[in-house]
Amino acid sequence: MITAIRDGILLGIGLAFLIGPVFFTLVQTSAHKGFKLGLFLAIGIALSDLFYIFLTYAGISQIANNAQIQFGLGIGGSIIMLGFGVNMIIKKIPRTEYEELHISNKHRIKYILKGFALNAINPGVLLFWITTVSTIAFKSGHQRHELIILFLVAIIMNFVFDLGKAYIANRISNLMTDQVIRWINRIMGSALILFSIQLFKNTIWAT
Repeated sequence: MITAIRDGILLGIGLAFLIGPVFFTLVQTSAHKGFKLGLFLAIGIALSDLFYIFLTYAGISQIANNAQIQFGLGIGGSIIMLGFGVNMIIKKIPRTEYEELHISNKHRIKYILKGFALNAINPGVLLFWITTVSTIAFKSGHQRHELIILFLVAIIMNFVFDLGKAYIANRISNLMTDQVIRWINRIMGSALILFSIQLFKNTIWAT
């Protein structure tokens, strides 16, 4: 039990320091639209990870290894990621847009779904969990109940770190000028576009 918790903490910390499109979106959302919406985005990310863990443990790895499915995930994911990036660059987002408005259930659901989708459309996330879950499940020697604890601890740890990122981004945003915020939007959006292009290239070359 203690070993499972320890391994879960280490896995969660490792996840927290992975830099990808989800990281940039979380920082941008928290900085410009407030910590609360960053929180709901982080919830969606965590739910997406749990979903992939469940599917991988249930045997989805055999399906995911299908070349056609990998191609579809890659092309679809790159297009959606590109859309997020372009929207981040061209959309004008007033800093007080969501701070002045009551955050409704519609906003909460929207950002939970956005976090879930942005994490889920990245085939790298699926491949990461296929590798990680398969390795831990079959080579670590943990019993089934210990595996459940391990992965839950990992997701909780990563979620806590995501909240920390969201909080810091939101606090720093209070010191930013509108010009700085516009440049951050452009940088974050450009990063997502670069990720989408790289994902598209990797998908095409793999076929």
